[in-house]
Amino acid sequence: MIEFLEETKKLEHFVSYADGIGHRYVKVLDKKIETKYKFTSLVSDAHKLNLKAHPYSFRVDTLNEFSTFEEIMETLLFNVNVDGAFTDFPDKGLLFLQKEKSK
Repeated sequence: MIEFLEETKKLEHFVSYADGIGHRYVKVLDKKIETKYKFTSLVSDAHKLNLKAHPYSFRVDTLNEFSTFEEIMETLLFNVNVDGAFTDFPDKGLLFLQKEKSK
C-alpha cells in the first residue's frame, strides 16, 4: 500500500516483490481545471514497470473531490486507466460496471 509521497518514487523496488500497488485514489489526482482532472504519472509509471494499480477506497458516503460515486469510478477506471479498485460498496461498483458494459 502506498500512503506517502516518497513511496511513489520506490516503484522499481516494489517490482522486486509485488505484482501491483494499492494507493489512495487521491495519489493520481493532480489538479482540476474547470471540470476536467489532470493526473499524476503514478499509474502510467506503475504500468511501465508491469505493476497493476488498484486505488482505494471508492466510497459512496465520502465523495470528497467528486460529486457522485459514478464520477469516481469513471474518472479512475476509464480516464486514469487503473486496473481495479477497492471499495466498501461492491454492489455500487458492480452496478456501475454492468451499466457501462451495456452501453
